[in-house]
Amino acid sequence: MYHFLFVAALALSTRLCSALALPTFPSQIQTATFDDLNATLNIPALYQGLEWSFDLNRSSTNIVPNTAPHVATYSIASQLEGKTATIATTTQTKYFDLISFYFGCSQWPVGVAEGCTIAVTGYDVNGNMVGEAPFVFAVTIAQERSGRVPMYKAVLPDSFRGLVNATVLIANSETLAVITTLSLDSVEHVNYSWCA
Repeated sequence: MYHFLFVAALALSTRLCSALALPTFPSQIQTATFDDLNATLNIPALYQGLEWSFDLNRSSTNIVPNTAPHVATYSIASQLEGKTATIATTTQTKYFDLISFYFGCSQWPVGVAEGCTIAVTGYDVNGNMVGEAPFVFAVTIAQERSGRVPMYKAVLPDSFRGLVNATVLIANSETLAVITTLSLDSVEHVNYSWCA
């Protein structure tokens, strides 16, 4: 008898979940390091359940990635392809939380690290801007001399929860922003999937 009630309750909750399109809540944070990908020009669609409008590159600058060898980059080449530096939901993901990421800026095409300010903006399921946060990447003289500049960690405020997309733009840089390459690594996020 109890087995029958359990099976009936499970079937009813599955139908109700589908009818209401409720999200499920994963129990862990995912970290997109991009190191499990082959060095192609694009990050594949649905990488870790999200769409990334960044290119995939081996770190060829003097910026030290948080994890080696790959980073996600946004550069003048990305702009010429009509891309905006965006992380967005897919058909697999209802919304996501953007927790943190590592970043750095470099001059294109020479690959020398340079200071920059980036602006991260998050949008919810209704298209409303729910968060905006600036982050600064500074290069010290000692780092310039050593030729190795570590990426900075950007931790997003709590308003970057329940997003359908987030943009990461170069607000300004030591040279022209248009010739500055933005590199991202170790992007921490939590996805909320449509329930079955």
